[in-house]
Amino acid sequence: MLWKRDPGRAKVPSWTVHERVRLGPDSCAFLRSFRTERDAGAPVLLVSSGHVALSNAAGSELTYLFQGPEGTPGVARFYQGNGSLRVVDAIRPDGSPAEVHLVDEGETALLRYPCEPFGIAVRLAAE
Repeated sequence: MLWKRDPGRAKVPSWTVHERVRLGPDSCAFLRSFRTERDAGAPVLLVSSGHVALSNAAGSELTYLFQGPEGTPGVARFYQGNGSLRVVDAIRPDGSPAEVHLVDEGETALLRYPCEPFGIAVRLAAE
């Protein structure tokens, strides 16, 4: 996985998956292998831009509490396993629904969520 940062500009990472990466001397990147997750075949969180305060994987459901500075966008990349993920619900600390977007990108999915200091609870289901 690679995330390149634009010099002098804040950018929300997309945690794009790359099979091969070429880095120059002035490159900035976050690299992580998820071969183990691929071998296991079950859906799992690979990386998040926010703090993962709580997580639970029970059966075909994944539940996370993502925390971050209020007003900043958060992203998380999931390995989808042998199926695809969908958002069951997303809830703010006051109990109101949070607007999140899950983009299916084949083997992985990208979740975009609004950061909250007390967290956004997101429940996903594997199909």
